[in-house]
Amino acid sequence: MGLFAFSGTVLQSQLLIAVSVGEMFNNKLFPSEPSYPVIHTRQYQVKAYRISEEKFLLRGVVVDEKPAGLYIENDPDPIWMHHMIVDQF
Repeated sequence: MGLFAFSGTVLQSQLLIAVSVGEMFNNKLFPSEPSYPVIHTRQYQVKAYRISEEKFLLRGVVVDEKPAGLYIENDPDPIWMHHMIVDQF
């Protein structure tokens, strides 16, 4: 079982994009940052691709990231703990 499930037909008139992902994440989703260090970030992204007039592909990606230096002192790179991709036709 995937993260996303869909059964049926989608018409072009039913697809609506309110804001782009870039616009959404440029706007603050959270209130101002607290003064505590960040120890974990989870990011989700879902894209829809048109296969034909009747079908599309949903691709979902989840990434869990630990900040640089959290586990290995002076490590300049963040660590990706998980990188999961789910395709649903």
